[in-house]
Amino acid sequence: MLAEALGLPLDVVLVKKLGHPAGPERAIGVVGLTGELIDEAVVEREGIARAYVASQVAGIRARLRRRGRLYRGRRPPLDLRGRTVLLCDDGIATGHTMAAAVRLARGAGARRVVAAAPVGSREGVAALRALADETVCLLEPEDFFAVGRFYRDFASVEDAEVVRILKGM
Repeated sequence: MLAEALGLPLDVVLVKKLGHPAGPERAIGVVGLTGELIDEAVVEREGIARAYVASQVAGIRARLRRRGRLYRGRRPPLDLRGRTVLLCDDGIATGHTMAAAVRLARGAGARRVVAAAPVGSREGVAALRALADETVCLLEPEDFFAVGRFYRDFASVEDAEVVRILKGM
């Protein structure tokens, strides 16, 4: 695990993709506990109902609150004020989720924010380079289609595993 190898504290940033009504894997935004970033151009252009967006945001935020309680228990989130924060994700497709995490870290007072992923789309990584203080992405293939395509095993990490990892740090 990266945090352990670097001797750094570990926490989670609770954000979740807001999926398109025609296909939930296609992001139209991202939701966090304290706000959301919605791709208004897509919502307008494709006539996505505001009621759909509002209901999805409310549902996602409720799930994020439950996950926060499950993952951290009574432990508060790490204090990011004045710190360099290293944000890691399994990959960068649109960059929306990582962009939200960067904004949340800055809002929490981070001095410097580094975004890192092993693979990403050229467009998504470029967008992050304009937002984070530093962006590290090992592979930006020309034919990027989906993050999962670059993994042998792209199974979801179960909540129990996240809790176990966070308790060990």
